[in-house]
Amino acid sequence: MAQMARPNVLLLMADQLRWDAVGAYGNTVVQTPHLDRLAREGVRCARAYATNPFCMPARASVVTGRWPRAHGVWDNRVNLPPETPTLGTIFAAHGYRTGIVGKGHLDTHRGWDDPHHAERWHGPYYGFREAQMIVGHNSAGGHYGAWLRREHPDAIPLMRRDRAVAPPIGGAWKSALPVGLHSSTWVTDRSIEFIRRHAGKGPFLLWASFPNPHPPFCPPQPYADRYDPAQMPEPVRRRGEMVDKPAFFRNEADACESGWRPYGPIPGANEARNPDHDRVRKAYYYGMTTLVDESIGRILAALEDIGQLDNTVIVCVSDHGEMLGDHWLDNKG
Repeated sequence: MAQMARPNVLLLMADQLRWDAVGAYGNTVVQTPHLDRLAREGVRCARAYATNPFCMPARASVVTGRWPRAHGVWDNRVNLPPETPTLGTIFAAHGYRTGIVGKGHLDTHRGWDDPHHAERWHGPYYGFREAQMIVGHNSAGGHYGAWLRREHPDAIPLMRRDRAVAPPIGGAWKSALPVGLHSSTWVTDRSIEFIRRHAGKGPFLLWASFPNPHPPFCPPQPYADRYDPAQMPEPVRRRGEMVDKPAFFRNEADACESGWRPYGPIPGANEARNPDHDRVRKAYYYGMTTLVDESIGRILAALEDIGQLDNTVIVCVSDHGEMLGDHWLDNKG
């Protein structure tokens, strides 16, 4: 009997994607046919939880298989020690061609706004031999930013809120950036290039990491108009629910808490928020989610086109969720 080829591994990661913002988990509004396909044809882990609600600790757990207290990344801007074994380290040691495309966020590299830095450096990154990185959200950082500055410099100002195609609402806006130059499209194009370049040369491990649908909620057209804010599900919340919660959640000073965090203080609950703004933010969030879903569909189609879909283990995760107004909270809450 012929020995089966070692499978490729594709780790798909979205940033701040809620579990219930996917059709496979019962959402009847958002359109995520490709994520639904993965859930339908694969194994759906319905009781999997993020180890931490912040990006860097959660991502460090995904790539190390360790709890934050073990890998040491307890908050954002607390770097994962560079010698830490990761999926990239282990797979590379076993002959896999390893790469990351998109948002890593295992450390806080300096100089990412300098396009010359990104042009000179392409890995390794925590065991992943090849690295094509995105840094930040809706910003021209990392290799993505260097590509924009080199190929499409006039597009960078289109990311700004003051260049929106319609007046911003509740801190969210319709981006003037063409979808073909969006970060989700860039991650997809570079991931497909990696897959095609390594096809037939042995197994690969690719971490394709989308920086969306993380705020700011600023989807490009046509995704900005994909969902009607009036049709958005209402947030899960009730008046007065923070009365018996710690002072932090009520935006009140706490003698036992200094308020210091590497990213600064996080706003607590706000019952005075505008419900119409919440609906717009959710509509734009869903638009960004659908863009990520269609991007994943393109990567799956590329695997199928080169005959590697059935020889690839596909793992799809988010680093953590997004409050979207639930319990009067935003972001990570």
